[in-house]
Amino acid sequence: MSSADPILLAVREFIQSNFLYMRPGFVLGDDDQFLKNRVLDSMAVMELVIFLRNEFGVEVPESDILESNLGSLRAVADYVRQQAGTQGHP
Repeated sequence: MSSADPILLAVREFIQSNFLYMRPGFVLGDDDQFLKNRVLDSMAVMELVIFLRNEFGVEVPESDILESNLGSLRAVADYVRQQAGTQGHP
């Protein structure tokens, strides 16, 4: 997966627009952990879940709200791709 991945780019734009707008010099790498780098808090994770549903049609069950699934840009993109396939989305 490259940084030209459309899912990763959409998630990056969402994160930057909603949570990093006050930190213009902050560079978020594809594998940088959201919680460790204070990018997201628990409420922001819920906003991310809503974004994933609205943007990609992916329902995120509570049991999947884990750092391994939603902890970095790459993890989110991988999770969306996996779930889109299992939920019948293209």
